[in-house]
Amino acid sequence: KGEAFFDVKHKKDLSFKVKSGVHTITVLGTRFNVKANERIVETVLEEGKVQINVDANNQQCQLLPGQKSEFDIYGNKLIKSDEPFVAIYTAITKGQLVFKNEAFSKLAPRLEQWYGVNIILDDAVKDLRFTGTVENESIGDILNIMAMSNNIRFTQTNDTITITQN
Repeated sequence: KGEAFFDVKHKKDLSFKVKSGVHTITVLGTRFNVKANERIVETVLEEGKVQINVDANNQQCQLLPGQKSEFDIYGNKLIKSDEPFVAIYTAITKGQLVFKNEAFSKLAPRLEQWYGVNIILDDAVKDLRFTGTVENESIGDILNIMAMSNNIRFTQTNDTITITQN
C-alpha cells in the first residue's frame, strides 16, 4: 500500500519483482511508478518493459513505455491502457505533485497524502477540475490559488480542511 517509483537496471540472471497483494510486477530493466491503495493497484511505465501478473485469477499483461495498468482488487479486473501524461506519475522523483484537468474528488486524496491533512469536500466542489504543479508551496498557498480561480473557500482546523462553494 502506498506509492513508489523504481529505476531498475536489467540483469539477465536476476529478476526483480514488486508485489502488492495478489498483484505482481516482474521488472525487465525499467523505470516505472506503482501506486496501491485499498481498491486499485496502478502501474505506469516510463521506460523499458514490465510484466503484470494477477495471481488470484491468472490475468496478465505487458506494459511498454507510455502505458499503464490498473488492477481493481474488488472487481478482480486488470485493465491496460495508454497513458499520455506519464509525467504526472514520475513527478514524485522530482519532489513534485502534478495534476492535469483532475476532478477535485480525485485530487483531494493526493493532496491529503502529500501534505498529511484531511480534506472534506462539499458536494458542490467535487467536480471542479484543476491543472497544476506543486513543488514547494504550502497547502494554504495551493488552496488560496484554487479559491481565487474558482468560487470556493476553505477553512482549516488543525489538520482538517473543509472546502465549500463560496
